[in-house]
Amino acid sequence: MATLAFPLEELASTKEWTPPTGEMRPSSLGACARYAWQEVRKPQEDRVLGPIGREVMLYSGHAAEERFIELARQVNGEQICHGQTLSNGYGGECHPDGVDYTLRRIIEIKFTGYAKPAPYHLAQLNWYQYRMSLETGGAEWEGEVVLLDKYGKEPRRFVVPFPDADRIAELTARAEAQVAPIPPKGMCENRAQATTKARYYDAETPCGQRTEICCPYADLCFPAGEDDFQL
Repeated sequence: MATLAFPLEELASTKEWTPPTGEMRPSSLGACARYAWQEVRKPQEDRVLGPIGREVMLYSGHAAEERFIELARQVNGEQICHGQTLSNGYGGECHPDGVDYTLRRIIEIKFTGYAKPAPYHLAQLNWYQYRMSLETGGAEWEGEVVLLDKYGKEPRRFVVPFPDADRIAELTARAEAQVAPIPPKGMCENRAQATTKARYYDAETPCGQRTEICCPYADLCFPAGEDDFQL
């Protein structure tokens, strides 16, 4: 449960926390349901280290997140608490990047080249807003996505309203798919999609606003011999 006293004891960084294997992850709510189901079941020690550049950017993102919060406090007088803990709704924990209890606002910070929040940013933030509402007697919590520019431009800040009932139902269905005993249906309709431009997050989002890479689970969704690629 969230601790609502202020000021609060804080974690040094969310990068020091790794979700247990099998635990529902709000960060995957915007992903392909099948991809998310497989990812949460992969033990951390079995994960292959990514390319050096990607690993450096992930570490840089955490450092940028911490520095942004420090400056927002020092320069703007914002009362952002870092490293807060929420119930994820399924017996586990999740960690919003920042919580401003004075404004009743949940803050998600991304170190990115995007010009506006991606669908998967919003899915993660909406879940935090929903869970915090449940833990505070039904109060509606505003959200904010902060996009930190990789080239040093001023951060872009987007206020996000509390999700409506339909959005909460949609995200709950995605969460239920993550914890289901069998893998859900994925987004790709055939192997060609999975092995060329896998749509991890939102099939309706235009190119340039979604991640498009070859899905590492293509062989699980479309095993050899079950498609027209068989030799």
